[in-house]
Amino acid sequence: MKFSYLQIPGFSKRPLVPVSFRFGSHFLSQPVLCLVDSGADLTYLDMGVGEELGINFAKIKPLTSFGINGEGFTGYPAKIAAEIGGWEFSLEAVFSRSVRRTFCVLGQEGLFDMAKISFARFNWEVELDPRKEIN
Repeated sequence: MKFSYLQIPGFSKRPLVPVSFRFGSHFLSQPVLCLVDSGADLTYLDMGVGEELGINFAKIKPLTSFGINGEGFTGYPAKIAAEIGGWEFSLEAVFSRSVRRTFCVLGQEGLFDMAKISFARFNWEVELDPRKEIN
Protein backbone atom coordinates (compact mmCIF):
# COMPACT_ATOMS: atom_id res chain seq x y z
CA MET A 1 0.00 0.00 0.00
CA LYS A 2 1.36 3.38 -1.00
CA PHE A 3 0.84 6.64 0.81
CA SER A 4 1.74 10.12 -0.40
CA TYR A 5 3.86 12.27 1.87
CA LEU A 6 1.74 14.93 3.55
CA GLN A 7 2.42 18.54 4.38
CA ILE A 8 1.76 19.66 7.94
CA PRO A 9 2.02 23.31 9.00
CA GLY A 10 5.55 24.32 9.95
CA PHE A 11 7.22 21.24 8.40
CA SER A 12 8.21 20.00 4.98
CA LYS A 13 6.37 17.00 3.50
CA ARG A 14 6.57 13.91 5.74
CA PRO A 15 5.74 10.19 5.36
CA LEU A 16 2.53 10.35 7.40
CA VAL A 17 -0.01 7.54 7.28
CA PRO A 18 -3.52 7.32 8.78
CA VAL A 19 -3.64 4.69 11.51
CA SER A 20 -6.66 3.32 13.38
CA PHE A 21 -5.83 1.98 16.83
CA ARG A 22 -7.53 -0.66 18.97
CA PHE A 23 -6.94 -1.85 22.53
CA GLY A 24 -9.13 -4.82 23.39
CA SER A 25 -12.65 -3.85 22.38
CA HIS A 26 -11.89 -0.09 22.40
CA PHE A 27 -11.41 1.75 19.09
CA LEU A 28 -10.54 5.37 18.32
CA SER A 29 -13.30 7.30 16.61
CA GLN A 30 -10.85 8.85 14.10
CA PRO A 31 -7.57 7.61 12.58
CA VAL A 32 -4.38 9.34 13.72
CA LEU A 33 -1.74 10.56 11.25
CA CYS A 34 1.57 8.97 12.25
CA LEU A 35 5.07 9.58 10.99
CA VAL A 36 6.72 6.42 9.63
CA ASP A 37 10.14 6.83 11.28
CA SER A 38 12.97 4.41 10.50
CA GLY A 39 15.09 6.20 13.11
CA ALA A 40 12.70 5.47 15.97
CA ASP A 41 12.96 2.16 17.80
CA LEU A 42 9.45 2.27 19.23
CA THR A 43 6.02 3.64 18.40
CA TYR A 44 5.20 6.77 20.38
CA LEU A 45 1.67 8.05 20.84
CA ASP A 46 -0.02 10.88 22.66
CA MET A 47 -1.31 9.93 26.12
CA GLY A 48 -4.78 11.06 25.07
CA VAL A 49 -4.88 8.30 22.43
CA GLY A 50 -4.27 5.71 25.15
CA GLU A 51 -6.90 7.26 27.39
CA GLU A 52 -9.43 7.12 24.53
CA LEU A 53 -8.52 3.45 24.07
CA GLY A 54 -9.31 2.77 27.72
CA ILE A 55 -5.77 1.90 28.81
CA ASN A 56 -5.35 2.04 32.60
CA PHE A 57 -1.94 3.71 32.94
CA ALA A 58 -2.04 3.42 36.74
CA LYS A 59 -1.33 -0.31 36.32
CA ILE A 60 1.62 0.16 33.95
CA LYS A 61 5.22 0.68 35.05
CA PRO A 62 6.54 3.84 33.35
CA LEU A 63 9.75 3.87 31.35
CA THR A 64 12.10 6.60 30.24
CA SER A 65 12.70 7.17 26.54
CA PHE A 66 15.04 9.66 24.94
CA GLY A 67 14.34 12.06 22.09
CA ILE A 68 16.77 13.13 19.40
CA ASN A 69 17.84 16.02 21.65
CA GLY A 70 19.01 13.51 24.29
CA GLU A 71 16.42 14.59 26.84
CA GLY A 72 14.46 11.90 28.63
CA PHE A 73 10.70 11.72 28.86
CA THR A 74 8.31 9.41 30.65
CA GLY A 75 6.06 7.00 28.81
CA TYR A 76 3.82 4.03 29.47
CA PRO A 77 4.17 0.94 27.23
CA ALA A 78 1.15 -1.09 26.09
CA LYS A 79 0.43 -3.67 23.37
CA ILE A 80 -2.14 -2.36 20.91
CA ALA A 81 -3.45 -3.15 17.45
CA ALA A 82 -2.85 -0.73 14.59
CA GLU A 83 -4.74 -0.89 11.31
CA ILE A 84 -3.01 0.65 8.31
CA GLY A 85 -4.50 0.38 4.84
CA GLY A 86 -6.64 -2.62 5.78
CA TRP A 87 -3.82 -4.55 7.47
CA GLU A 88 -3.64 -5.04 11.23
CA PHE A 89 -0.34 -4.96 13.10
CA SER A 90 0.34 -5.71 16.77
CA LEU A 91 2.57 -2.99 18.20
CA GLU A 92 4.19 -2.14 21.51
CA ALA A 93 3.44 1.56 21.82
CA VAL A 94 4.72 4.05 24.37
CA PHE A 95 2.16 6.64 25.45
CA SER A 96 3.45 9.97 26.70
CA ARG A 97 2.32 13.50 27.43
CA SER A 98 5.56 14.58 25.68
CA VAL A 99 4.18 13.38 22.34
CA ARG A 100 1.68 15.54 20.47
CA ARG A 101 -1.25 13.85 18.76
CA THR A 102 -0.41 15.74 15.59
CA PHE A 103 3.03 14.12 15.46
CA CYS A 104 2.78 10.51 16.61
CA VAL A 105 5.57 8.14 15.49
CA LEU A 106 5.52 4.61 14.09
CA GLY A 107 8.92 3.10 14.91
CA GLN A 108 10.76 -0.03 13.92
CA GLU A 109 9.61 -2.46 16.66
CA GLY A 110 6.62 -4.36 15.36
CA LEU A 111 5.82 -2.51 12.14
CA PHE A 112 9.22 -2.87 10.48
CA ASP A 113 9.31 -6.52 11.63
CA MET A 114 6.04 -7.25 9.84
CA ALA A 115 6.30 -5.15 6.68
CA LYS A 116 8.82 -4.00 4.13
CA ILE A 117 8.93 -0.21 4.31
CA SER A 118 10.13 1.69 1.23
CA PHE A 119 10.67 5.44 1.24
CA ALA A 120 10.59 7.10 -2.18
CA ARG A 121 11.10 10.72 -1.24
CA PHE A 122 11.98 11.62 -4.83
CA ASN A 123 8.28 11.14 -5.68
CA TRP A 124 6.94 11.80 -2.15
CA GLU A 125 5.69 8.28 -1.41
CA VAL A 126 6.11 5.70 1.34
CA GLU A 127 5.10 2.09 0.69
CA LEU A 128 4.25 -0.54 3.30
CA ASP A 129 4.30 -4.09 2.02
CA PRO A 130 3.03 -6.38 4.82
CA ARG A 131 4.21 -9.95 5.12
CA LYS A 132 1.30 -12.04 3.91
CA GLU A 133 1.18 -14.36 6.96
CA ILE A 134 0.39 -11.56 9.43
CA ASN A 135 -3.18 -10.94 8.31
